[in-house]
Amino acid sequence: MEIRVFVLSGEERQVFASLYNDDISALDDNVIMLGALADNVPAGLLIATITSQAVAVDWLYVDEEKRDRGVGSRLLEMLMEAAGGMVSIKSVYIATTQLLDLQFYYNMGFDILSQDRYFVKTTLQDIRELPQLSDKLMRDVQPLDQVPTKYLNQLSDHLSKAANIDVGVPLPINAAGYAEGSFAYVKGNNITALTLIKEYEEETAIAYVYSASQLTIKHVLATMAAALKAAGQIHTPERVVTMGTLNDSSLKLVEKLFENYTRQTIYELIKYV
Repeated sequence: MEIRVFVLSGEERQVFASLYNDDISALDDNVIMLGALADNVPAGLLIATITSQAVAVDWLYVDEEKRDRGVGSRLLEMLMEAAGGMVSIKSVYIATTQLLDLQFYYNMGFDILSQDRYFVKTTLQDIRELPQLSDKLMRDVQPLDQVPTKYLNQLSDHLSKAANIDVGVPLPINAAGYAEGSFAYVKGNNITALTLIKEYEEETAIAYVYSASQLTIKHVLATMAAALKAAGQIHTPERVVTMGTLNDSSLKLVEKLFENYTRQTIYELIKYV
């Protein structure tokens, strides 16, 4: 079987649309998208995001009939070769909930970074009665697209200097990259909490949650409540809600907000380039 791997651009992306679980045309132009042809038939797709110091693999899929033939390996090899040529990039990062995938990534030279984060799945109809938050508290909750850019840049600078924050968090934070249902808690000239939402064809994803400290947990709860309320205004109660890369303390927020949910362990892997 002849395998050819190349960077996808423009109309080439649509050729591989069947290998993605959402609208491929809605993806930002600045993502890295690699396609693999096996005997001139689309066989694999890799999508990655460049963060401050890492390349994060967001999607890696190989057609079921073309698996175990080196398609996935070729895609990752091309990505790692490209990452090695970027001066600021120090590593390639990938996350999976599938135990069966781990040996493949080990063979590609990846090491386990952590396995204490989670992937949570629930629905809008499983939201508990939203907490009664005071008008004074909610007054400082602002839609992300109304937050001054300089505040977002200040937060992005802070996050870029924090340990491990460059893994999987696109910086700088840009309101255009997230759904209208994203909210920030702005106190004075600072963002103390943040809930970033991405809307996909079949799910609403809580893409990122930020809290400045344990003292601002109520601020996070306020932004999450605002985001879920906004999602409830445009979707049916059966709408799937997902949330990933959570630590144990963040699960308490999920428990406060949702009656029922399922969770899987996320295995995070890294390879330095």
